[in-house]
Amino acid sequence: MEKMVLVVFGLIFVQGLFTFAQVKNYNKKIREMKQYGMVGIGIRKGRITPGNIILLAVDKKGIVIRCERMQGFSVFARFKEVHELAGVGMEELKEKVLCNLKYNKKGIAKPDPLLQAIEGLEARLAS
Repeated sequence: MEKMVLVVFGLIFVQGLFTFAQVKNYNKKIREMKQYGMVGIGIRKGRITPGNIILLAVDKKGIVIRCERMQGFSVFARFKEVHELAGVGMEELKEKVLCNLKYNKKGIAKPDPLLQAIEGLEARLAS
């Protein structure tokens, strides 16, 4: 019984170390993205499906300079660049996202991390 308790605490400790490493990577990536321009962040937590984090860097005109996505179930997920979005205007990107929104059975739109990032950036650009 004591060995099992030690194993459980050991696993929890290892998970904490991996989580720490992932948070460190997240903060490093945000600092890196801020060098490109204003950064919008969108998050969708996954329960059964993989979670997503989108970092969107735009210039003062609202043109996407760089986009990075972290997607996955585990603490081993890392950011990968999304090349297709570079050079696209925020308005055009928002229209595409709104056209492709998915809805649940009650007719409520499922959260989209890209839309969250765009709306956050729109609020910052407006002020």
